[in-house]
Amino acid sequence: MDKTWIKKEIFVSEGLDSGYPISFDVKDFAGYKFMCDNKRFITGLCLHDFDYCLTILYKNMPELLNADLNNVEE
Repeated sequence: MDKTWIKKEIFVSEGLDSGYPISFDVKDFAGYKFMCDNKRFITGLCLHDFDYCLTILYKNMPELLNADLNNVEE
């Protein structure tokens, strides 16, 4: 596990789906702190709100904007 990750037994990710409140119980989370601090992040991924999630991701990990994805091994 990455040393900058945190673990949470459970937290609730909340958001809106077509204007209706929705929530997901996230259990046994291991990841970056900003992913659970931002209550909409996991819900956004599940609902394919990628513009929102990428904005949060780049705000918290700006080094990804300079990543050379052409040299990533498959």
